[in-house]
Amino acid sequence: MYVGSIYFVFPSDAQPTELWGQFYMKTSPNYVWHSIANKLIYMCMGYQNPADGTSQTNHILGVNNQWEDFPNIGWSTQQQTNPDLNQTIYAVVDGLERNAWHKIVFHIQVNTPGEYNGVGRIWLNDVLAVDASDVMWINAGNWGGVADFRITPLWGGGGPEVIEETQYMYFDHVILQTGPFPGYSD
Repeated sequence: MYVGSIYFVFPSDAQPTELWGQFYMKTSPNYVWHSIANKLIYMCMGYQNPADGTSQTNHILGVNNQWEDFPNIGWSTQQQTNPDLNQTIYAVVDGLERNAWHKIVFHIQVNTPGEYNGVGRIWLNDVLAVDASDVMWINAGNWGGVADFRITPLWGGGGPEVIEETQYMYFDHVILQTGPFPGYSD
């Protein structure tokens, strides 16, 4: 189920290689976490270039419910030119209740192209949930950094699940910046 999107494009000459973000999220009381994916944000790095065969990479910060009643939060990288390089970095979290506001802070540091040395961190309600320093955000080429950022709530990602009633996901106080927030460090 696609609901709507907040979309921000960074100018090609000002794409950050480090990005900090913060937002608050709340679901409706009847919200059912999809077992494969509940996409919260997308970040795109690079654009398709038919001349040299490179293409964008899309990265997702999401929540899913692969392990029974324990939602987990994390990153999924989607390398368009080589899906074998995709990574899924999730952690089971406690306290992700429905119908309650949750603070999410994230930090990414772009890797050296083709190397697994990027950073991807996620704090849920001020507790570090994901701390990865081996992420490949960019698989090749000379891409500057984060090309765009989207809050794009999307329920699903394949699988047999079907929802029978309308569900809602709310976002508030969205902040993007290139340095850490007070109380958080890299």
